Amino acid sequence: DRFVQQIAQDMDQDLKAGEFEELIVVAPPVALGVYRKAASAKLQQATVAEINKDLTKHAAADVAEIVVKALEGA
Repeated sequence: DRFVQQIAQDMDQDLKAGEFEELIVVAPPVALGVYRKAASAKLQQATVAEINKDLTKHAAADVAEIVVKALEGA
């Protein structure tokens, strides 16, 4: 849980610094739940999509393809 909470805090800082305006979060169900609780209101607003999948064992090219397909189906 602390790992995901730290990621949310880091992303919140990056959002405030103008590093990004919109965010797509891809995470397994439990991590996504922790992210939702840890994300600030502004980070939640910047989160334009959530993909409830564990892609940790996929190659980067496969991850990109899976994300694109998920967004097309949304």
